[in-house]
Amino acid sequence: MPEFYVDNIDISPSEFVDQCSSKEIDQLIEILVEDEFITNDMIINIGNQTPDEVLFANALIKLGGNKHRLTNEEEKIIMQIANRL
Repeated sequence: MPEFYVDNIDISPSEFVDQCSSKEIDQLIEILVEDEFITNDMIINIGNQTPDEVLFANALIKLGGNKHRLTNEEEKIIMQIANRL
């Protein structure tokens, strides 16, 4: 993992991640999943997705975890769209 020294104590998350290797980032993600800070279904393989596709996928994840916050009408609309596909 990256090394930081006491005189450089103000480290932003992006600075930390920028210093991680790909293997260390994978380990970090595993730790976050194990500690339930993120769930496996929150991890999106961006691959060849366009930015719009990534935004859409993130929106679907938010919907999945917030059904209890939807109105009956909103839930009905989402179900109609899903059943059409």
